[in-house]
Amino acid sequence: AVYTYTEDNNAPTILLIPGSGVADYNETVGLLPTFADIAMELAERGVNSLRFEKRTNRHASEFTSESGLDEEYFTDCKAAIEWIENNNESTEIILFGHSLGGQVAVSLAEQEAVKGLILFNSTARHLAEIAKDQYCAADPVNEIYYQQYMEAAMNATKDTAKGYYYYGCSDFYWADYNGISTLDTLKKTDIHMFVFSLL
Repeated sequence: AVYTYTEDNNAPTILLIPGSGVADYNETVGLLPTFADIAMELAERGVNSLRFEKRTNRHASEFTSESGLDEEYFTDCKAAIEWIENNNESTEIILFGHSLGGQVAVSLAEQEAVKGLILFNSTARHLAEIAKDQYCAADPVNEIYYQQYMEAAMNATKDTAKGYYYYGCSDFYWADYNGISTLDTLKKTDIHMFVFSLL
C-alpha cells in the first residue's frame, strides 16, 4: 500500500478502492497510474490518501473457487481503515470507489465509521448484468448463453454453489456478491456522497 500525505495529520484521508479484476496500488491502466495521479492531486489540496494493491495482482494463485469479496476486498479495506485510524489524528475518512470498488465502498460505509463516499464511474447495477451487456455487445451471436450466465450468477446462493464459473467468477463468488445490495444501502444511508462519471 502507499500512503500519500500532506504532513498534516489532522487532514482527512481518502481510501482509494479499485475496480474489478487485477489492479496494482496505482490502478494502472496502460501507462496511466490513475490512483497515483489522484493521490498527488489530493495531496496538493491538503487531503491525505491511502491506496492498496489488490491481492489478485500478485497473489491470484491463492484464490480458490470459494473465495469471495472478503478475500478480494473487505479484509484489506478494513485493515486499511484501521491503519488510517491508528496513524492519523483526523477521524475523517472518505471512501473513493471506482467501478465495482464503488459498490464495495457503499457496503463498507454501512459497516465502518466513515465521513463520506465518492463513487467514480460506479453503478448500483448487478455486476453480472453489466458483464452480460458487455459480452452481448462484443458477441451478439451468443446472446442467449450470456443471458443464461447472468441469470445463474444472479441466482447463486451459498447453498446452491458448486464451483461453476460465470463471467470469470465462481458461483461461490456470485453468492457472496449477491449478499450486498448497493441500491438498498444507498437509499438508507445518510453519509455525504459525491457521484461522478467520465464518458
